[in-house]
Amino acid sequence: MEVGKLGNVCGPESRRFNLDRFIFLPPFSYLLPKWVGKTWIKAKTLATRCQDPDVFTNTCVLMPRKPIAFLTMHCLVRFVTYDHLAKPPLNDRGWVVVDVPWRDTGVCWNDFEAVIIRSPWDYHDHSDEFLKVIEMIDQSSALLFNPADVVRWNIDKLYLRDLERSGLKIVPTHWVLSPTQRDLDHALDALDVDELVLKPTIGAGAKDTFRLTRSNPMCAQVLSLYGNRMAMIQAFLPSVVEQGEWSLFYFGGRYSHTVLKTPKPGDFRVQEEYGSRLQSEVPAADLLELAAACMEATPSPTLYGRVDIVRLTDDSPAIMELELIEPSLYFPFDEKSPERFAEAIHQALAGRETADFGVVVKE
Repeated sequence: MEVGKLGNVCGPESRRFNLDRFIFLPPFSYLLPKWVGKTWIKAKTLATRCQDPDVFTNTCVLMPRKPIAFLTMHCLVRFVTYDHLAKPPLNDRGWVVVDVPWRDTGVCWNDFEAVIIRSPWDYHDHSDEFLKVIEMIDQSSALLFNPADVVRWNIDKLYLRDLERSGLKIVPTHWVLSPTQRDLDHALDALDVDELVLKPTIGAGAKDTFRLTRSNPMCAQVLSLYGNRMAMIQAFLPSVVEQGEWSLFYFGGRYSHTVLKTPKPGDFRVQEEYGSRLQSEVPAADLLELAAACMEATPSPTLYGRVDIVRLTDDSPAIMELELIEPSLYFPFDEKSPERFAEAIHQALAGRETADFGVVVKE
């Protein structure tokens, strides 16, 4: 009798075995939340002892594989999301994917093999609560992507200061708590620009983000939103409206694709929800170099990442943001990107599968 390991019973290795001799455990042996349904797939293997020694030496028990959770929010009506495109290639690799709202208090995170943060796009309004959920997931048996330490680091845009200290070029920025008109005037002079962009350090989707001039009558009203809030005061870059902003995507540490986002006429925001135009783009070498260096600067290895880059007035590239929590991945603009994403997830979980219940007993 030989004892070996089998990493994926749905893959090529399974052809060596007579599947008629496999015993499938009934669903009641592994209970999932009601909203998962009764989808069961062949997955982990476990040798089982039976009274008949012949059965013991020739039989494997196929355990149902835990599903993957895509962490989202209850209502995405106002948003554009493409995560559904990643589900078929994950299904092809033997994974069931379930959308789970991050504010659902009835979830048992141990019921999942992995939790992948995808579209909880209201988290910035409840950042403390969100981080508590992230901590709960991190304490469970599920693998969290991206890791909790990355989330904690990336949730506040003060991380850009870390990138700048490491030698990476970012958009020129002043960091101010409870900014005033005086702070805006000082930034205009110090940055030597006529226009500024004001945004919160914890935020998403361009919420509470404003383009301001020195004489803008809206300044007082805008600043009233920033009482006791940390703010970023950045130079407004004409290149954002003239050329756009490049988003470079990485899955499993490898470059995947690039999308160029251009604001609609009269706007400066590049999010789809504000009518921007998106298109696939082949990035210039200096964009790739900066993005790769940016991804190397993360606290821990990441499953996915998006580097947003713009060009300064001297045409050099600078980091606008490094999105490591819940970036839109723009799958429709590269037809192979869902496959790359699914494969990165599958590979990230492959090591755990061979170590967990991976024993096969055979003759």
